[in-house]
Amino acid sequence: HQPLKLTHNLAQQALFSRPALARLIETYPREHYSLIAMGAKQDSKLWQEGDLGGASGETVLDAITQGRLWLNLRNVSGVDAAHGNLLDEIFAELRQAMPGFDANKWQSGILISSPGAQVYYHADLPGQLLWQIAGAKRVWLYPNGDPFLTARHLEDIALFDLEVDIPYAPWYDEHAQIFDLAPGEMLSWPLNAPHRVENVEGLSISMTVSFSSPAIRRREVVHLANGLLRHRFGIAPKAARI
Repeated sequence: HQPLKLTHNLAQQALFSRPALARLIETYPREHYSLIAMGAKQDSKLWQEGDLGGASGETVLDAITQGRLWLNLRNVSGVDAAHGNLLDEIFAELRQAMPGFDANKWQSGILISSPGAQVYYHADLPGQLLWQIAGAKRVWLYPNGDPFLTARHLEDIALFDLEVDIPYAPWYDEHAQIFDLAPGEMLSWPLNAPHRVENVEGLSISMTVSFSSPAIRRREVVHLANGLLRHRFGIAPKAARI
């Protein structure tokens, strides 16, 4: 129900050492990663997708350090057993700390991005946790209601999977909560809350986590159904209750 920043020790885990990350990059399946080059900071949402092309992990890390790039190793918890075990342990700790926490599905990825890279204003349907391992980020969190996020935005995300297409205006920042994340800190936020992120120092290595529960899944299905009613049948939904 509110943003929460906590500390963690993932930076001390061998899984996140530079040699381990370099090896992971070299063996990562093509269908599970995205390599994106970003335009100049003022060129909003100018992306160009690329391919690792057999480059060594160290070469990739050096290139990301020097350019406006980000590499998203999607579903690392499903691709790599050690990362899967780590995430299971994390959620076992969360359940122990929060009786009644009913998350039943979770997935992690690793995001490696350049100094100055950014993630544009967007919202996610599942629950989200952001774990900073190296470098520093600044996160802007916005209210998860009108006008920052409408029912139609959620419907379009559920129907078309276009999280970054929701409108953003600079005056939204007047209503944002701003958090600086250093290595060893993690951040969670209210379900569906729009957010954007900028790297402020150094090569950034983060673990991104999405999770679901029966209630979150029901919300996703309602947004999808309402989107179908609106786009396919011309019926404007009147509620999003689960």
